[in-house]
Amino acid sequence: SELFPQSGDSGVREGLVAVQSEQPLSGVSLRQNDHPGLGFPLDVWTLSMSPVLRNLPAWGYNRPFCCVLYNPIVFPQIVDGLDGDVRAQTILRLARNGGSRDEFRIRFVQSDGSLMNVELEPDPDLFFNKDTGYWVFKIKPGGSNTLRTKGSGSLKVGYAIIYHTKFEISGTAFYSWTQEGVKLFETGVPAAEPLKDFTIFFDAEPGLLQTGLALVNTGDGNASVTFRLYDRAGQLRSTRTWQSFLPVTIDPTGNRGHQKARFINEILPELQELSLLGGIITVESDQPLAAVTIRQRDNPELAFPDDLYLITVFPVIPGRHDR
Repeated sequence: SELFPQSGDSGVREGLVAVQSEQPLSGVSLRQNDHPGLGFPLDVWTLSMSPVLRNLPAWGYNRPFCCVLYNPIVFPQIVDGLDGDVRAQTILRLARNGGSRDEFRIRFVQSDGSLMNVELEPDPDLFFNKDTGYWVFKIKPGGSNTLRTKGSGSLKVGYAIIYHTKFEISGTAFYSWTQEGVKLFETGVPAAEPLKDFTIFFDAEPGLLQTGLALVNTGDGNASVTFRLYDRAGQLRSTRTWQSFLPVTIDPTGNRGHQKARFINEILPELQELSLLGGIITVESDQPLAAVTIRQRDNPELAFPDDLYLITVFPVIPGRHDR
């Protein structure tokens, strides 16, 4: 609103800002939610990162065919539904980079590879195909679209995958948790590029701070995954290999990889015995995996507003640091 003061008068509430510069820029975008007339605990001020989208041309041209790679775009963690009096919702913000098509397909999948029964807020450019299990949506050239889950029914956890050419769409997800009308927190999660080798950070503090990892198998077969645990001094402390860690479900509507969302001490139970408060974990897989790391702060002995449940997203670093 400071860059474009006229945006408030025009009634524009969401969209894209394309940035073009003669010099290379490094940037970050922050999304702020705050009700100026209410204070804590009636309103919780939240600030979440909205990743800068690359490969998004300001003038919306069609990228040459020679430069197009065919890969899905994956959001490794989707949450939706009610957990007691807490409502979880996911907002997907999608931008069209180029390409010639107008319609795109998104599928919501549960952790076990079955289709997730999720309801989306109605939109004239959105419909559900019962035969394939896809939601079909439209984005105009150079435009954007927002898909919002309703947060209805029991709590569901899984992932979302959009089938398209790699540079046709960019996007990010926002997780939102609301209790009795108060938004407790919101966090932005970028779409993940499937990788076979990557590195993640972890923090751990017994009873307060934990790190979770969500993994999705985007390959054609069951994944064999090796985790290597390093302390903050860079010393290898543990190695664990899981065979068929993430199976693939195959049915007439297509392959669907399984998802696992676990805390680090569940994947590597020896973490507690080693008394490590932080470090890195490298992941090596024979199938491409889409991943996101989530840092959770929660005091289980206290409830809101005495304790505020917080989630922060750590980026996944392509490649293994020990190579």
